[in-house]
Amino acid sequence: MEAFVAEFGEKLSRAEVQWLQNLYRFTDKNLLSISEVPDITCRELSRRIFQCLCRICHHSSNPSCHRDKTGFLLPLSYRFISIGELSQQKTQCCSCLAWSTSQFKEWTRCVEGIPADYKAVNRTNLLLCGILTDKICIPPSMSETATQQHDGHLYFKDKNDFLHCEVTKLDLSWLEHLVLFPRWSYIPQTKTVGKLDGVKTGYLEIPEAPFFLLPNLITSSPRVTGSLSALLPDSALHLLDKQFHSTEVKMNVAGELSRLSSMLHIQGETFFFFFLSSFTTDICLPIVVQVPSKLVWHHCLIPSERYVVTEMFVSSLQSTSNKLFVVSSSSDFHIYNEGFVKEQTLAEFMQASHIKEMSKQALKTTVKEEPSQISLCANWSTQNTIEILDNKESKVCSYQGVISRVLNISAGLYELDGKFGLCIAYQQMINCARGLRPGVRVEMHDAHLYHKKSEHFPSIMLCCCLRSILIVTEFSSLDAEYQPFTTNCNIYINLLFKYNLDLPNYLWLVHIVESLVQRFHVQIFLVKVLQYQNYYPMLKKEVGRLLRCSHCCHPLKLNTW
Repeated sequence: MEAFVAEFGEKLSRAEVQWLQNLYRFTDKNLLSISEVPDITCRELSRRIFQCLCRICHHSSNPSCHRDKTGFLLPLSYRFISIGELSQQKTQCCSCLAWSTSQFKEWTRCVEGIPADYKAVNRTNLLLCGILTDKICIPPSMSETATQQHDGHLYFKDKNDFLHCEVTKLDLSWLEHLVLFPRWSYIPQTKTVGKLDGVKTGYLEIPEAPFFLLPNLITSSPRVTGSLSALLPDSALHLLDKQFHSTEVKMNVAGELSRLSSMLHIQGETFFFFFLSSFTTDICLPIVVQVPSKLVWHHCLIPSERYVVTEMFVSSLQSTSNKLFVVSSSSDFHIYNEGFVKEQTLAEFMQASHIKEMSKQALKTTVKEEPSQISLCANWSTQNTIEILDNKESKVCSYQGVISRVLNISAGLYELDGKFGLCIAYQQMINCARGLRPGVRVEMHDAHLYHKKSEHFPSIMLCCCLRSILIVTEFSSLDAEYQPFTTNCNIYINLLFKYNLDLPNYLWLVHIVESLVQRFHVQIFLVKVLQYQNYYPMLKKEVGRLLRCSHCCHPLKLNTW
């Protein structure tokens, strides 16, 4: 440590010496053992962190970045914090190293439609370093063995701990490297609803790109030399029509991302799907991503962007004859560039893949896939919970807005822009709706728009189904509580699927349950014998009785109880 501090000369003040010593201790305790360079010394890594901070402070408008006698820029008022220490925080906080006070106030200014009683999130002077990863982080209290290495979520970790992480736009080059985030927010979960044993439920919101602590060691992903041959959707569609079915023949497909589903977890499998559409026609190709290491694509793909997806094969959903394209373990995606992509005809593809030499019988023969690759649920795309929304009372649309209130988190109901409703009950949210708080700016695609008068909810409702995508484009700057949306012991979701309710009847159900809870609030909250696990079956039984009588039953009939 003394040698590290001595590098900066003898003119350092006592505060500067202490700050540099704390940097060295933090590096040794939390970062050294997880560095991508195994043989790097603590002194060298501490120097790299210092240089990274100097780069940030040099372009910063933050007066807290102090220039010492030697000319170095030091954020003396900022201290390093470990993830374990941060996860003990009970209140929300954010850190904006490069921002001035005026920039922070501009970010936290009141948004139209947001209730005035919300305050800005508390700003703290904390520095957070670690590794951003999509690999499963296993807490020490759980088993050290895992069936897969990826689950579609992002984590931020140091040597001893980890936190779930949400980003607005992810670059795959950020993963598995030591980074420092110049701006972040920590959102704790204060309530115990939906917590998992041994897993911390607070999470980080990351709105900006990180700074690499070891930038000279970052190697960009290998580029394809020359042009990349790819089928367009108009040609690739014929492979589905001809019942072509082989995991051995791989193909590249170029198109515009017209639809992106949410991340789904069904029958033990995590996956998502998207559609690449033609540049000139209405043809769309269905593509499913189930390879665990490729689930992270969900954080990168942007609707309406043009892509080239490589090394895919054709297969079918289990127990169905519906064909689709499947992403393989060797697949990748690139931004479409006319000078980079060579459009390939179907005849050229078949000739290049030597399919012409195969017999017609072999072409139609189904090649047995590996269970780990194709084991999708047979009816995931035809559930009644999707089709039930496709009626004359709704139409599909896209929308951008700000969540202004949480109407009923257990029912998956929010308010948008102070005047519209948002329902996510039909959409599986395997991340427990992290990021969906008042003040957050969201973007929806393929959402169902309902316009129907309601006494208890907004007359205009936007409803997301499994085909819809709900994207956070800007995190909230408000100190608004994070309430997780979970389906565990959720009476609303349980009854929704049991009785196959459409949106109007589901909203009526929510009102019924809310009325019951208000009526029984004394027994529910004051008498121990009627805690949640005890009154849940009773409440479910009584609501079910009403639903069996009539889906149009008026709430006033509760007076007969």
